[in-house]
Amino acid sequence: MPEITSSGAISRHITEYLTTNPRVKQYQCKTLQNPHYFFDGKDFAPVNVTAAKLGDSNGSFSGAIYLRDQAIRSIGFKPTDDPYKFLGICPDDDQSGNTKLSFSLESIEINGKPQPINFKDRTQVSPILTSFGGNFFVQNARQRTRLMVLGDQDTKDFKIVFRLHLKPGMEIKHRPDLDEYWIYRNGVFFVRLGVPYLVDFDTLNPLRGPDLTPWPRLVKHSLVDLGGGEYRYIKEPTEAFGKVTLPATFLIDADTVYSSTADGWVRLTGGGDWATAREAVTGSGVDTTVTAAANCITAYWGTSASIYRSFFYPNATGLSGTVSAVSGFVCGYTQHVSNVCLMQGTQADSLTTSDYAAFSGSSFGNIATWEINTYNEIVFNSTGISAVQSGLGGVIKICAREYDHDYSNVDIGTTDYYNGCYYADDTSGTKDPYLYITITTAGHPTIKRFGGIPYAALNRGVW
Repeated sequence: MPEITSSGAISRHITEYLTTNPRVKQYQCKTLQNPHYFFDGKDFAPVNVTAAKLGDSNGSFSGAIYLRDQAIRSIGFKPTDDPYKFLGICPDDDQSGNTKLSFSLESIEINGKPQPINFKDRTQVSPILTSFGGNFFVQNARQRTRLMVLGDQDTKDFKIVFRLHLKPGMEIKHRPDLDEYWIYRNGVFFVRLGVPYLVDFDTLNPLRGPDLTPWPRLVKHSLVDLGGGEYRYIKEPTEAFGKVTLPATFLIDADTVYSSTADGWVRLTGGGDWATAREAVTGSGVDTTVTAAANCITAYWGTSASIYRSFFYPNATGLSGTVSAVSGFVCGYTQHVSNVCLMQGTQADSLTTSDYAAFSGSSFGNIATWEINTYNEIVFNSTGISAVQSGLGGVIKICAREYDHDYSNVDIGTTDYYNGCYYADDTSGTKDPYLYITITTAGHPTIKRFGGIPYAALNRGVW
């Protein structure tokens, strides 16, 4: 877990509660999309995102990725060096292979020419990145497995074909509202195949424009039912692919996401006058793979009024008791003299443009000075504490809005007011948005450690 220097009310809570009141615990609730800890039945243990482990001849494996609650998955590679069923995804509670989703790589074509597939040349590039033959890469992260093919500036066309192998009890459904393929196991969400995109080779973040705005849709995907639980999964370029200036090298992604939720922003640009833009119900754009954005909690004037709102999914699954204090922490990316507030979100599990106005009630709290490259703490008022109390045991949905104009309904005129932030997709793992919840529990539990971090460290004001 990254070290986070706490300040203000949170530091005082740590010192007071841990030294005088053993019935009070503090929980750092990150998003369901990108958990850092899982509950092992007795305590919270760190998520391990080291390289996937090899399977055995029967297709079972002991994976090395452990995610909490309904996002728990293990990832394993087949020990033999061939692309047939080379990768499997299992629930952590069943390592037998009987409930495994497997992937085969059938073919790669670049500019109409077949590319070599050499799984004998396997290299561990980093603890979470594996190279196969130098042109195919697998990334294991807390929220996803990416299967990526290397491209360069000479890439004009491509066709990448996988085969999916679903075990009995699994079914796959297309979500036309998202253009994603969701896989269920016995009727319960298992993984989803997100819209593919291009990935920066060095940072492993999605390729973005100069201001971190998303590019046009460059990769499309399709699925062919082969029967018997097998599907051909195909990635190809869109018409926009040849109209952008690509970097020297990049990765063409197939994104398998473990969580049904995905934080991000919804915007309305070119919204007309202020009243029309603010009161609109549907946005003009959405981004759920964003790692950071420069203008994602904003109210500004371009050629007309435009507004961005951000949405998060802190995971409070398994928590109970009486909530006595809450703070929201969001790491700033850019700032431009404007307040930010947090409030109740009502967004769908995966954001769409229909979530532009997906919030309700009044502000949970706001912050007047938005700092960059550090966490901004918004201390919740009684309205926010009550909402978190009601949300314990599940995913708490949060909306972030520009406070002085968007929330307060003050016309911006032709002036820009914007702030930027980091999201759970940031690959560093050190800038995730989260809630810090203080809970009073019944009895006097023996408190030893939380999340593998000694409480002595918490008393120093560092987490």
